[in-house]
Amino acid sequence: MEWLHTFVNEVNARFVQEDLDRQGINTDFREAEHRGQPVFELWVSERDFADAKLAIVEMNLDESLPHPDSEGQLAQTVDWMENMYNPGHYLSRPLPIAGMNARASMALGGVLMLAGVLLASGAKPPPWPWEFWAWIVGLFLGGAYLIWAGWRAHKARGNDASSVS
Repeated sequence: MEWLHTFVNEVNARFVQEDLDRQGINTDFREAEHRGQPVFELWVSERDFADAKLAIVEMNLDESLPHPDSEGQLAQTVDWMENMYNPGHYLSRPLPIAGMNARASMALGGVLMLAGVLLASGAKPPPWPWEFWAWIVGLFLGGAYLIWAGWRAHKARGNDASSVS
């Protein structure tokens, strides 16, 4: 047997070993140590050496070490998968339904209510279909809720209610 290649990553050594075995090239996998770090060596017979060396060059494997920023990435991904539907897990608090800005919430509510008024005023004379009434009622209720939630958020911050314009 003749030494073929030394790998830093075991997964690359195993991958090359499986690929060479599929090509009919018998390999021997050995663990070794170089400068206190584990390395992984592949050995092949002398008659298969040229074919094996060519196969490794064609694979163009990346033997660089992982970037330090990627450490713990798997644990972070698992944590995200377990808590992706847990409200406030990543923000340390639950998100308010009406949004973060009280004034924007109240403004949007006013726009929705105005849209309901304009829709109702521009409609043909009665009888109106039930879908039309559903839109009008939905716009009014949605607008009223946003105004109420924005007003409540504004008051909860300790602001004077008379300062809301």
